[in-house]
Amino acid sequence: MRDRGLLVTTHEGVRTLVLSRPERGNALSADMVEALLDGALDAYSNPQIHTLVIRAEGKHFCTGFDVSGLETQSDGDLLQRFVRIETLLATIWHAPIRTVAIADGRVWGAGADLFATCDIRVAGQGANFRFPGAAFGLVLGTRRLAERIGVDHARQCAVSGLRLDAAKATELGLVTDLVESLATEAGEAVGGPAEAVGAQPGNTVGSAAEAVGAQAVGIKDGAMVGSAFWATAPSVDRPTLEQLHQATRADHRDADLASLVRSASRPGLKERLVRYRAGQRA
Repeated sequence: MRDRGLLVTTHEGVRTLVLSRPERGNALSADMVEALLDGALDAYSNPQIHTLVIRAEGKHFCTGFDVSGLETQSDGDLLQRFVRIETLLATIWHAPIRTVAIADGRVWGAGADLFATCDIRVAGQGANFRFPGAAFGLVLGTRRLAERIGVDHARQCAVSGLRLDAAKATELGLVTDLVESLATEAGEAVGGPAEAVGAQPGNTVGSAAEAVGAQAVGIKDGAMVGSAFWATAPSVDRPTLEQLHQATRADHRDADLASLVRSASRPGLKERLVRYRAGQRA
């Protein structure tokens, strides 16, 4: 089923949410964020679902916050959109089931934050990661990133806007499983240029990748095949898995939301986004 830029499939206990706006680099529109939230909550409510997988069509996993139509939006509109993104990130971070992100190409901005929320974080060799939100005055996802890669590295990523290649992201712990390729049955890369926060002109990622034995993650009819070890149910039951999540993740949802709102509600959010977009285009 395709809905609001999202393709939803279910196969033997695995619910897969596929970002399906490759012509926009799978940038997060308001509708896509709501579709992701609905898809995640629906999976959590289904006792037959043991794993939630998030992946994408096209060359890029997600190029960030979709700024198309920015001129027609107010600071309040933009604040609301960022609040809904934070709600989505918290919903995935505190999932009662196993979560998996599979990414290649650009994994930038809110897309990188989404990737970081998942338990298992698979990346192809061509993946690269950026967290540029602080460049337009936004504090979003940084605490969760710090839990993944450490406070110093998270702060450096946020302040400098540096880009991490897949090998460095794996070294830091952002990526849990680095594979040679992510391939569909047709041999196309799993992961279009976009006007999105974080996108830089002239920076393209390699084209289609071929599956290489057990080092490839195959996708067939929306289901994971090949080396996708999460296609089988966890060895612990669902209530125990949820309790393990609770035991290992303190609940900072209120603080995370407050940090975001304080940063986003500072006057001039739209102006900062417009200025940042102009700088990226230059």
